[in-house]
Amino acid sequence: DHIFFGRLTTGMLKKKKSMNAKQQLEKVESKKKELDELRGEDAAKADKIEEKDKWSKALDLAKGEKVRDDPKLLRKTIRRDEAQKKKSAREWRDRKQDVADKIKERVDRRNTNLKARADAKKMKKEGKSKKAIARTLKTTKAGPKGGSKGGSKGGSKGGSKGSKARPGFEGKPSRK
Repeated sequence: DHIFFGRLTTGMLKKKKSMNAKQQLEKVESKKKELDELRGEDAAKADKIEEKDKWSKALDLAKGEKVRDDPKLLRKTIRRDEAQKKKSAREWRDRKQDVADKIKERVDRRNTNLKARADAKKMKKEGKSKKAIARTLKTTKAGPKGGSKGGSKGGSKGGSKGSKARPGFEGKPSRK
């Protein structure tokens, strides 16, 4: 009337094996080398160990565990991982370079605009015409390609000719 459940495994945690392909490859190659050395000394013992390994591999496969003991596939995995690392590193370098280029471009544009503003101020003090001053400022604001940066962003209600009205004052008439 006593019930005995032999080795019933319910919810036992599996022992995690190392998934590093390089380590797995080294392990497989060293095991193969040891087996070859043992075969030179004692062939019967080597066969016994080989048989035991085959059974353990079959049991692991039956349990649903992954058996990573094929050197060819492990080398392929290592090559794939290395290629992925190289690609990732290259993409990261490119992203960093793009950011650096954009920052440099902005700094250069800022410096040219500041220089143009200073030149315009000097021209104003010297008494140059407003058209000449506007031309100086316009050429730098347009940027290296020429032309304006974009359309006007806000309505021109309530403000002076080129300025944008402040929020909350869009509908009120301007006093001039």
